[in-house]
Amino acid sequence: MFCVFLSYNGKTDDMPTINAHFKLKDSKAKEPTLILLKAYFNSQRFVYSTKEYINPELWDSEKERPVTDKKKIDKAAKVNPLIRQKLNETAIQLKRFEIELDRAYSYLVKQGITITPSEIKKQLDLEFRKQPEKPKAQIRFHDVFHEFLESKRYEYTKRTLQKYETLHTTLIDFEKDSGYPLSFETIDLKFYDKFFAYLLGKKKPGAQKGLLNDTIGKYFASLKVFMQWALDRQKHSNTTFTHKDFKTIKSKQPDIVTLKEDEFIKIYALDLSNKPRLERVRDVFCFAVFVGQRWSDIERLRKEDISDNWWIFEAYKTKKETKVPFSGWSSPALRILEKYDFKLPIISQQKFNDYIKEVGKLAELNRQVVVKRKSGTRDIIIEKPLYEFMSSHMARRTCVTILLERGVPPTTVQALTKHSDFNTLMRYVNTKEDALMKAFNETSIID
Repeated sequence: MFCVFLSYNGKTDDMPTINAHFKLKDSKAKEPTLILLKAYFNSQRFVYSTKEYINPELWDSEKERPVTDKKKIDKAAKVNPLIRQKLNETAIQLKRFEIELDRAYSYLVKQGITITPSEIKKQLDLEFRKQPEKPKAQIRFHDVFHEFLESKRYEYTKRTLQKYETLHTTLIDFEKDSGYPLSFETIDLKFYDKFFAYLLGKKKPGAQKGLLNDTIGKYFASLKVFMQWALDRQKHSNTTFTHKDFKTIKSKQPDIVTLKEDEFIKIYALDLSNKPRLERVRDVFCFAVFVGQRWSDIERLRKEDISDNWWIFEAYKTKKETKVPFSGWSSPALRILEKYDFKLPIISQQKFNDYIKEVGKLAELNRQVVVKRKSGTRDIIIEKPLYEFMSSHMARRTCVTILLERGVPPTTVQALTKHSDFNTLMRYVNTKEDALMKAFNETSIID
């Protein structure tokens, strides 16, 4: 946080003067901290928030301004290309506070008004805490977002739609907390910088402080989809969201957590007959491991898609025809379908992810796992038992890992999973060559 200190220097030939000093609220913070305006005069103390934030590493405490050191700025720009613009904007805003403070003080002296912290605050509020009428464009932005959600209600899966609903809720919170008015015209690079910083400080329940870069990237990816949708329908003409600096940050090679083959077998063989709730979740998870398909397709599985020991369907994401043979490795998947009369007991993903962790704990999957993520420039080290990492997404990854480690060639696995990027498969493990149906038949490990 930034602070401004005001000090009363006594009378001159003209009138008393007041000095502005900018200080950080927390100079030892590891993330952007607020700038405050402070003053001491007539034995009184005045504090005023500038609502500007800066990383302490980019603050010059002697000059009481953002740093101008080229090396420090260049280093910061590698993480955030917009940092130069941000530092310049902050310096300009602080100059405004300095000028307006002097004007406010001079005005009170000339008017013969007793100078108190509340009177100074009142004058500064007139300049910095204006409450303009809500612009029509702001109302329209949210109206159009609701229109977007309605139009996609029957096109997107429930989980995908929820992703956009979460984005909209977060944008509303951001607007309220930051005071930054949202309209199609204000979705610019300044917004990008402010929203990015806001997400970095957003704490997810039960998680480390601040969202991870991968999660933040998904917020911006969703926003760009909405902005493009609205642009295509002539709701606005702002194309800043296509700018190279309006980007979706994504880790180059995030750590992937999967089950080893013996760990998966422990899950599959676990007796959960006295816990039907967990048994159903375990069965769906194992089905997903055996077939290696995306969760959006598993949720949409129909009995009509099963023919002659094959699951044949059009993938929801890629729109490609996909064929999964129920033989060898994947043969247990058919038995799971038969157990539920070809209607998998699908529940909400949030509950599923909670329950599958319970299953993993019961299976004693306690292997300690350490992964590294990033939140802004900070490295986040996450260490916890394997079962705590379990989720619906782990199933497909586990399938890929096991097949590759058992020697099924990557091209064959790709034919099954329909990964569009071959390099994604190669992040799991190096493998040797073989053939699809032959490989499946020869790698059957569960009867």
